[in-house]
Amino acid sequence: GVHDIGVYKVPANVKNIYMEGGAWVYGSLIMDGRSDVRIFGRGVLSSGRMKYRETHCIEAVNNSNRITLEGIVVADPKYFSVRLIGVDNKVSWIKVIGSWTYNCDGISAFHNSVVSNCFIWANDDNIKTYRDNVKFHDIVCWQLNNGGLIQMNWGGAQATGVEIRRVDLLHAEWNNSERNRGILSCVG
Repeated sequence: GVHDIGVYKVPANVKNIYMEGGAWVYGSLIMDGRSDVRIFGRGVLSSGRMKYRETHCIEAVNNSNRITLEGIVVADPKYFSVRLIGVDNKVSWIKVIGSWTYNCDGISAFHNSVVSNCFIWANDDNIKTYRDNVKFHDIVCWQLNNGGLIQMNWGGAQATGVEIRRVDLLHAEWNNSERNRGILSCVG
């Protein structure tokens, strides 16, 4: 069914969040100091009722490591769709859709993370590779007019051991030559 959870800060005792096929969940999921959380299923997490830049759709901060995302749809972001600042994350079969507003980045996963078999429709950077040993492969992207397909740097971030393979860009809607537009974007 349809549920409205607002900004849901995942409690310490919750390790699995399952979204059944047909579920439409309005809100966001925030892991703050919560490691080893798995978010999976075939349902939809929509930030459609959130204010612009109120929250990221899915975010992991403050040593929230080993987050696993699998199978769900992340819809209508008002900021980043998936922002995993911890280490050793796994993201697979995620679909990001409905990124109509600016600063709706696609997927960012930090140190030693793997992102695979995803569809990303973003109105900012689709793929962010800011940290060491991240792997993105088998990704299909739809780029709206803001941002780059692959954001390699913003303000001096440096990463080594980054691997990007088999990324298809279906469409790009760039309508000007701003500094962060293009297949590869490196600002700073």
